[in-house]
Amino acid sequence: MSNIIISDPSLRDGNHSVKHQISLSSIEKYCQFADDAKIPIVEVGHGNGLGASSLLIGKSLHCDLDVLKTARKNLKHSKLSVHSIPGISTIDKNIKPAIDCGVDIFRIATHCTEATLSKTHIEFLKKNNIEVHGVLMMSALISSEELKNQAQIMEEYGAEAVIIMDSTGTYMPSDVKERIQLLIDNLSIPIGFHAHNNLGLSVANSLIAAEYGAIIIDACICGFGAGAGNTPLELIIPVLEQNNFKTGIDFNKVIKEAAANIASKATF
Repeated sequence: MSNIIISDPSLRDGNHSVKHQISLSSIEKYCQFADDAKIPIVEVGHGNGLGASSLLIGKSLHCDLDVLKTARKNLKHSKLSVHSIPGISTIDKNIKPAIDCGVDIFRIATHCTEATLSKTHIEFLKKNNIEVHGVLMMSALISSEELKNQAQIMEEYGAEAVIIMDSTGTYMPSDVKERIQLLIDNLSIPIGFHAHNNLGLSVANSLIAAEYGAIIIDACICGFGAGAGNTPLELIIPVLEQNNFKTGIDFNKVIKEAAANIASKATF
């Protein structure tokens, strides 16, 4: 069986769907669940990442540092991850304080045509021996070849993985196959995939991504995410494991958490 790393952005992408109002008590509770269920990576924060809380983008209920400290306190085994868009976040104001809070993984994200904007942030984190991944958002808007070129730029800067986001939720399985295969063939670092469920294909597309070499798959409890939502965590785990992929996650605990959220009719 091949190993798949599940990264759970319920507390970040899901924040979009509640206008960035997830409470510290909900963060505490969910992190305790995720850590107990052995989810490898938990991503937290404003929907648009570090430094994004503003009147223009949307005010968070709590500041970044309080969110990160709460998550860090309750994640004993799972890695703590943050989303960071250069220009919205800065190294001195946002990245350094997040490092001090104990963030394990920084996902430096740009529009799919603007990988060059990630240079300063990726190089800074790499120099300081902090795990850093590159993220290409809205990746359906460019050709497969250009996506490969943009991913290679992030790899050159020092990204230890590149995640492509189907932010528009418009990928067909054939698109995922083509793009993941091209990235696997042309990059020497791990590839990840972040699906949205606009066409009801998030689980199928995530499985295809894994079958063609992606080893990081994003998934949220009950699909809790922006727009039409993300890949549901409670669905992708059994689908992956029935197709000879190992996640290491306690599925019984995940399905209980999903059922509890459905029964209450309100995630977070």
